[in-house]
Amino acid sequence: SGGNLLNLINDILDFSMMEANKLELNPIYIDMRALFNDLKILFKNSIYDKKLEFSSFIPENFPSSIFMDELRLKQILINLLGNAIKFTNHGKISLSCQRINNENDKIDLSITVEDTGIGIKPESQEKIYEDFYQQEAQDNRKYGGTGLGLGIVRQLIILMNESISLQSQVEKGSRFTVVFY
Repeated sequence: SGGNLLNLINDILDFSMMEANKLELNPIYIDMRALFNDLKILFKNSIYDKKLEFSSFIPENFPSSIFMDELRLKQILINLLGNAIKFTNHGKISLSCQRINNENDKIDLSITVEDTGIGIKPESQEKIYEDFYQQEAQDNRKYGGTGLGLGIVRQLIILMNESISLQSQVEKGSRFTVVFY
């Protein structure tokens, strides 16, 4: 409960900073393999408790470090993975990345979070990025949450000048892909 409250407070603070245009990016060189491992450790208990499979994939030829804001990337992935776990009752969660382009020492990449969860209705797919939005007929007692996570993801994506896409089918799962140029 304490951890959930702390996460909610941090989300609200970040949300407020983004609304006031006070959130700044701090890019550094980061190791994606280490980041993926940190995320796996962070969600290990939740994945185990729900008896879900978890996989992550980074190509062998992926660079040892990339230049981006690690804190904001981690925040995006924590929200996406947290939702994937929350809305998946059986099956699997996967986290992967791949290079899209490699020109002039600049690496474009995509990161995908995929699950076999409840999915998102077509009429809700655009609305899920709205602040405090929760899918209609979603059992809030069962799933909890404030509907703020994907709103924060959207704002971070805009701040970082990147893009996010969603593919989802009800009762089959969802795939979120974030592309970094």
